[in-house]
Amino acid sequence: RDATSEPCSDYDGDRGARANLMPMQALGFLIPAAIFAGIFTVVIRLTIKQQQRVRENLTNLAEHYGLTVPETPKSFFARLKPFPVTGVFRGRALSIYSYTTGSGKNTTHWCAVSVTLQNPSQLTLRITREGMLAKVARAFGVEDVATGDKTFDDEFHLKSNDPAYIRVAFIPEIRALISDAWKSGQRGRISLDAAEIKYVEPASFASPKVCERIPKVVELAYALAEVAEARHRVAG
Repeated sequence: RDATSEPCSDYDGDRGARANLMPMQALGFLIPAAIFAGIFTVVIRLTIKQQQRVRENLTNLAEHYGLTVPETPKSFFARLKPFPVTGVFRGRALSIYSYTTGSGKNTTHWCAVSVTLQNPSQLTLRITREGMLAKVARAFGVEDVATGDKTFDDEFHLKSNDPAYIRVAFIPEIRALISDAWKSGQRGRISLDAAEIKYVEPASFASPKVCERIPKVVELAYALAEVAEARHRVAG
């Protein structure tokens, strides 16, 4: 009887071992799944909270300038998408909005301000804070516009298709507006092309600091619009 029962004992032991392994294998799957679900939930909550701050801050800016805020979408995922606030302020179309470029780890979030103007003479202008790229470009013979104000010229890089006019037009008041807009050291740039003055900065409207300097950017954009339109009047 012992000889015939031994195989049965081995079989029962193997079956018991396999039965013990099944919960372990399930546990090995459930733990990573639970961790992933937890991380996903946290990310979604943070994204929702950030988007709520963006909507609140953009709504405050819209009320300040009399702009229109789009209705909150009913779709959950649609609420996570960037949206603009737009309207007419002091006779010009003004838009404050955000957008993204790239994807995945290379995604960059941008804040933007756009102001329209009349620019039939097609003046172009680009203003950035003096940086390594500007210095490299200058080393290769790419000249920027020097206003004659050394402190200003050392801090900012200007490009235009009419350097002579910019030198004359960038009076101390204009230079002060530019310096004030970049006072907090942001990495933004402002450009004039065709019928639009556009400011862009890699940042989020969820940041109170970004929203605090937007009025300075708007004032600068409107001043530059006057500079560009004055050029056409002088030329005419």
